[in-house]
Amino acid sequence: VAQVVVEPQPWMDPRSGQTYHWPMCYEILPDRFFLDHRATNPAQARFAGHTWLRDKDDLLKAAQEPDSGWIKDAIEKAAADSGVSDLQESKDSKRSHSPSRNQVVGHEVWVPEAGSEKGGLYHGMLYTIVEGAGFVRDPRPYWGHRLGPYVLFGVYPVPRDPYPLSPLAATYRQTKELNEIVDAANEAIRAYKRVIICSAANPQVAKAIKDTPNLYVIEVQGFTKDEVVVGEQGGITQQHVTQIQQALDRSDRNTGIFKTQRGEVSSRSTATEIAVAEGASNDSLSFVKSEFTDNV
Repeated sequence: VAQVVVEPQPWMDPRSGQTYHWPMCYEILPDRFFLDHRATNPAQARFAGHTWLRDKDDLLKAAQEPDSGWIKDAIEKAAADSGVSDLQESKDSKRSHSPSRNQVVGHEVWVPEAGSEKGGLYHGMLYTIVEGAGFVRDPRPYWGHRLGPYVLFGVYPVPRDPYPLSPLAATYRQTKELNEIVDAANEAIRAYKRVIICSAANPQVAKAIKDTPNLYVIEVQGFTKDEVVVGEQGGITQQHVTQIQQALDRSDRNTGIFKTQRGEVSSRSTATEIAVAEGASNDSLSFVKSEFTDNV
């Protein structure tokens, strides 16, 4: 999620009436972005916004600036550290166990239907809400694109859902299945054992075999004196190899990332085969690239 806003340039004199404003772009963490849950696409959302974390003292300082719009009385009512733990990555994380920083959780909300000017000079209003204090800043016009200050970077549109789908999310289950097969093969490799069964009546042979690393020796009764049987347990099988290749081929087809793009070229691959694979991959990735360009 990207947030695009218009800001005055720092080298301009703020007292001048000719202060230039340039568009600025900021990244918003996906889990701190929210959208009208009843909208079927982003253009139909009746509100959108994001959550931020700031020091309460900084907000009180900003409220001292003339015409800033910050409401000092409302900010003072905000309970410090209220809701802060919910924004942490994990309550068991080391980041959550720290002294209080006197912070507050705020929400910036864009409402396109509120106060939009007919001439198209601005589109909607921006509201600032702090948990436990309500509105802490006067509503202000949004000077920007008619679709709002947020851009959702995605690839595939989802019917009746405002959030687009990324290629990684679309192929997640197939990638997970591939990783599970590889994990199973690795477990089988680690469980591999080579077993030597020999006669208990010939301890010299058993001792000689035991001195060899990575071998398990079992002495049994009933074998002839010089009889030795070699056995294997565990290890990767041809079925593992086949399943890994099938899962990898399916993942390559759906993601468009073939082995030649990973720098893996077989000695048996011809120039024609590589060109065909690259052409198919380019066709698959060209849509992803075009969607990314449109979002930019």
